[in-house]
Amino acid sequence: VESASLLCSSIREQSRGTPLFCDAYDSHAKAYCKRLRAVCEHVKDPKYPADAICGLPLVQDVFTPTERFCCTPRSKCSLHFGWERKKRANIDMKRYRQLLRNDELLHEESRLIRSLSQRAGILGMILNRTVDEEAKQNEDLK
Repeated sequence: VESASLLCSSIREQSRGTPLFCDAYDSHAKAYCKRLRAVCEHVKDPKYPADAICGLPLVQDVFTPTERFCCTPRSKCSLHFGWERKKRANIDMKRYRQLLRNDELLHEESRLIRSLSQRAGILGMILNRTVDEEAKQNEDLK
């Protein structure tokens, strides 16, 4: 389902740190891919040496960190296949939700600032958005 959906934009991501989106350029659509980098098929898995171990952190309880991890060779560990990519996707989804929330809060802040600037002024209350016609006519003549 993820690969069948087309998420693209004409603007490349301006990111600091680890990029969130794929940003592979599609010449047919003339746009950049905007799927999460961790789950997009454009991003290739890194090559690991033959003697690399799985490395999945083993935990008994979610709230207590341990120093244990899966020591099975990566090529033989079918139980934890792709765990790093899934973990990266989980982290990226949390980052994306935080960015969306931050954007919502910035819009809310600008709306509140705008509403505060429009009220509480005695001049605005006295004039009640009236227009000085003489000044407007003088500007039109110039």
